[in-house]
Amino acid sequence: MVAPPRSRPPVLRHRGATLGLAILATLAVVALAAPWLAPRDPLAQDFTQVLKGPGRAHLLGTDQLGRDILSRLIYGSRASLLVGSSAVLLGGAIGTGAGLLGGFFGGWVDRGVVGAIDVFLSFPTILLALAFVAILGSGLANVIVAIGLAVWAGVARVIRGEAIRLREQDFVTAARGVGAGDAHILRRHIAPNVIGPLIVVLTFDVGTAILTEATLGFLGIGVPPPTPTWGRVVSEGRDYLRIAPWAITFGGLAISITVLALNLVGDGLRDLLDPRLRHEG
Repeated sequence: MVAPPRSRPPVLRHRGATLGLAILATLAVVALAAPWLAPRDPLAQDFTQVLKGPGRAHLLGTDQLGRDILSRLIYGSRASLLVGSSAVLLGGAIGTGAGLLGGFFGGWVDRGVVGAIDVFLSFPTILLALAFVAILGSGLANVIVAIGLAVWAGVARVIRGEAIRLREQDFVTAARGVGAGDAHILRRHIAPNVIGPLIVVLTFDVGTAILTEATLGFLGIGVPPPTPTWGRVVSEGRDYLRIAPWAITFGGLAISITVLALNLVGDGLRDLLDPRLRHEG
């Protein structure tokens, strides 16, 4: 008897999500294996190789200090991915907690949460991140905290809406009928059912966080030197755009491809986890 062929995981049936996952997996490997993959020391300066174009010696060219751009981008993936993922985990934790409490309890708790969400969402993410970096100071940890505080409100809005919907469901009413307390209902019945929307919104927010970190690096107030980041590579190459376009182009491509991959994965997860979209399909 011939065994039936194994079906692919649902998310892999979405071509865009499959492509996005492949790109992200490749970036993760590159970031983890940076010491072995980078052809040169990303901080090593060689003033005999200043602004050299892409070639056999330097596949992506060199910058204004003769540093190998490919090596700087490979090492820069570490900082950009670390900041993006860590900031979103922090913002997601804050936003999930606030959204669950506001949506489930309602009343003055919900009014306070909604007020905070409205205030934070009334400012662009990058402006909030700039303000928090100015307050906290530069440094890797402070940049992560600043971006996390800038993105939590979007997460809280989504989770609050889900909590409001779920608290009216029959299984919550049944749990109350058998004497379950609020903490038990939140932990066992509400929180597990917001995981799907949470994963989707966090996936999109990682792209936002990476763009925000790149913008801070471009402005010179992100992760401090000498740590290479994609935003700093772009910032350092902007003054040489006409005579050495490679100094800025490849950094911009790295940022764009990563954010595109995250958006593709987010679209696939949204189609998979949102039952309304599945029924429409």
